[in-house]
Amino acid sequence: MKSTNNQRIWTLVSLLALAMSAATLGAAQGQPGSLARSNPIDCEPLVVFDVSGYGIAGMIHQHFVVYSDGLASLSALSPGGSYADLTWVTTDRAKEFNNELLSAGALELNDRLTPGTADIPLTTVTVFNGGDPSAVHNTFSFYAIGGDDDYQAVVEIVQAFIGFAFYAE
Repeated sequence: MKSTNNQRIWTLVSLLALAMSAATLGAAQGQPGSLARSNPIDCEPLVVFDVSGYGIAGMIHQHFVVYSDGLASLSALSPGGSYADLTWVTTDRAKEFNNELLSAGALELNDRLTPGTADIPLTTVTVFNGGDPSAVHNTFSFYAIGGDDDYQAVVEIVQAFIGFAFYAE
């Protein structure tokens, strides 16, 4: 009986601690629906860019993220090998990159799927409106095969930033 009582006591103590933690966290974040919130941690994603699928030589996957504090992460897997790296840019440069994508219309682009393109990698872009506290964002996917200048402009901006952040000397 003693171990059963101990288990019940520990369960009760654990539940009580969890409830107190949740209440404390809720109080620290303000009232639900409050517009006057501020985020004390400036490390939120501004852009997430993925290219994933199969090409003629095999599987391809590239993942790129830029955070509001300037952290940039790039990883890639292809038949030729794999690559992963982290770097830092200034917070101003990270926000400028985000603004370039917003100016190119990335918040308004929709999915653009092209039938019959299963052997071409799918590009998925998530762009967050970093300056807007309502956290507006847009995710869209497309196959990068000719034709649409809006999507190509986004890809060119991302590629230029990757070149700047990871390969510039």
